[in-house]
Amino acid sequence: MIINYTKLSRALSILFIATVLITTSCSKKSGDPNPSNNGTQTDNTPTITSISVSAGTYNTLVIISGTNFSSAQSEDKVYFNGKAANVTLATSTQLEVNVPNDAGTGAITISVNGGATITGPAFTYISVTSIDVNSGGAGTVVKITGTGFSATATNNKVSLNGKDAKVTDATTTQITFIVPSDAGTAPIKLIVSGITLYGPVFNYIP
Repeated sequence: MIINYTKLSRALSILFIATVLITTSCSKKSGDPNPSNNGTQTDNTPTITSISVSAGTYNTLVIISGTNFSSAQSEDKVYFNGKAANVTLATSTQLEVNVPNDAGTGAITISVNGGATITGPAFTYISVTSIDVNSGGAGTVVKITGTGFSATATNNKVSLNGKDAKVTDATTTQITFIVPSDAGTAPIKLIVSGITLYGPVFNYIP
């Protein structure tokens, strides 16, 4: 019997190559179905990068920018100093909310889809709660009590019926002013660091 070693060698070579190809193909199929992950996991924790305004009154619109928010408004819970805010618009990177009543000054916090609560920048809530005198003539000294005022007197502007009043003293919770001449009866207008709000009506007595 004559054996053709050349043909046998070729046949063995072909068999070897076929075995390698089949083994490599099976190895690829049984490997990681998602090799691009490289073992890493995506962090979906929300973050707050900025807020559009850092101070305001009740119902002020605040735009919160960040990452990993829900585009479903009902899944985004926003709080101002612990008070729930109304979310009016939501995307994965921005939330539009209205400042709740009596929010107080404190941090903005967010929870997305029942997850952990994250803390953002502080928000200063500006409000007028009362005045100690509600009637009087020119020269009457009036104290306004509230929240979020500027401790620098010149940053607080007070007027009655368009007449500017002189602010003599200020803290973050109280402003003292003198009623101007010919003020007339009107709500007290207050501008704190550029933000306008109104207090109770002052009855001017000529």
